[in-house]
Amino acid sequence: MVRRGEALVGAGYPAEHYRLVELDFRLETPIDGRGLIDTTQHVDLVKQTLSSRIDWKNHATNMHHFYWPARDYADTSEDPTSLESTFRNLPIHKGIMPVQFHNWLHRISEPPELPSKEVMEYRVEAWGVAARLFDAVRSYKRKTRSLTEFFLQDQAKSSIEELSDVDREVLDDLYSEFFETYPTLHQKLYEVPGEFQLVDPDQPFELINKQLGKIAGASTLHFTRHISLAA
Repeated sequence: MVRRGEALVGAGYPAEHYRLVELDFRLETPIDGRGLIDTTQHVDLVKQTLSSRIDWKNHATNMHHFYWPARDYADTSEDPTSLESTFRNLPIHKGIMPVQFHNWLHRISEPPELPSKEVMEYRVEAWGVAARLFDAVRSYKRKTRSLTEFFLQDQAKSSIEELSDVDREVLDDLYSEFFETYPTLHQKLYEVPGEFQLVDPDQPFELINKQLGKIAGASTLHFTRHISLAA
């Protein structure tokens, strides 16, 4: 168990007696066959350099950008929304983790090489396609749920089947409108090279929607619980 106050704030590292490697140890950031960081593997490799006796649950957290240093991905006055900056700041390239774990990761890890322009373009495209499809599905579901609740309350009904024909027609129109646009958005998934697709476009709608929720429904990845679990 970490002693009280050892890893609450600041720029420090985990206490020395919890480190399994020396400060001069260097870890190569794991890169997959596409030229992208394997974020979970990277976290696991860093985790293996620290004692499993550390209880991370009550530690302060902050956000790690898996692609660093920031200066390699910075915007410029000529290009204020550069490909590099957009790529670095994708939600799937950021992770919440304990502050001292984050500091330790940077201390022992070699910064990753800047991916090729082609790889960054494919990754940004894959994220954009997935995010737009997720937003469309979420918008449809929110509108349907909101209107259904309104109609049921307005007419004091308990099920959609009891609604008036006019109200049910409104809901049917929403359904038709969504599934007129869905195929176009879904087709965009196929335009991303297979190895960069974030979801399998051949899956049934419900499975695609479930995966999209995990990938595109969050503003960042969360690693604190993963780090806290015993190896």
